[in-house]
Amino acid sequence: MAGIDLSAAQRGQERAIAVGILLDVLLLAPYTASAIATGSISILAELLRGALLLITEMLGLYTLRRINRGQLGNFDYGLGKTERAISGLVGVLLVAAAGFVIFRLVTPDDAAEAPRTVGVLAMLAVGANFLANAGPLYALWRSARGDLTVTVLAQLQARFAKTIASATVVVCVAIDLFAANRTIGHAADIVGGAIGAAFMIVIGVRLVREALPDLVDRALDESVQMTVTQALARFYHDYDDLDGVRTRRAGNVAHIEIAVRFAPQKTMAEVGRVLDAMAGALKEAIPDADVVVVARPARGPQAAG
Repeated sequence: MAGIDLSAAQRGQERAIAVGILLDVLLLAPYTASAIATGSISILAELLRGALLLITEMLGLYTLRRINRGQLGNFDYGLGKTERAISGLVGVLLVAAAGFVIFRLVTPDDAAEAPRTVGVLAMLAVGANFLANAGPLYALWRSARGDLTVTVLAQLQARFAKTIASATVVVCVAIDLFAANRTIGHAADIVGGAIGAAFMIVIGVRLVREALPDLVDRALDESVQMTVTQALARFYHDYDDLDGVRTRRAGNVAHIEIAVRFAPQKTMAEVGRVLDAMAGALKEAIPDADVVVVARPARGPQAAG
């Protein structure tokens, strides 16, 4: 939106995340080539994890941009659920990718050792990947100080985890490719692949666990339903008709949407005061609630009069 004036912190956060995504995309091709040319399981695990988490990073940037610009209208019942579904799918794919890496770890590989030149190029790729994770991490941390939202915190934690994982890969790949003793090098690759698989399982399970409550809508508890009814009764004389009430619980958030009708002679100021009072009363009574109160014109003879 052209009229939104973003703060320096908000612009810095968006820029840091966008730069990190761009660097990840640029490194996909050389990283894939390195994994194929060297046969390194450590690089393979990092490639699979990075490619899948790239999807969640893009979703996170999209969400942050909408939050910063106040474009939240579609998040109440539709877009937020879609994002959770995609995150849950990424979690499942991460666990499946970890299973593939584990399969590679326990399957003997008789491929010839990669030439030294290929090893050097692979080291450049994994080193560049570490810098691509560490650089945006520092920039995001600097821009987030004093203005740390939940979305930015999630991005910061994800980028920190990727930086630690990529540092581990750098060490394991260096030992694997340049150790004089091939037994030590092979062991380092196994350790790197195992750490990568463990990271994928932990992150994948967390994404699935976070997504499931939001994907399975639940009815509000009877006590919460009663609170909504009491609020409607409290403001019974302030609106002309009740058009409908929609409630559900997604995760820890109670979503409440109320539509009330007002006679045409009511001014916008009067209607606004009633809507704000109703929403405020519900949020005070139900702290975790996402409340939307919508005004509509009265029906029938009352509207015509």
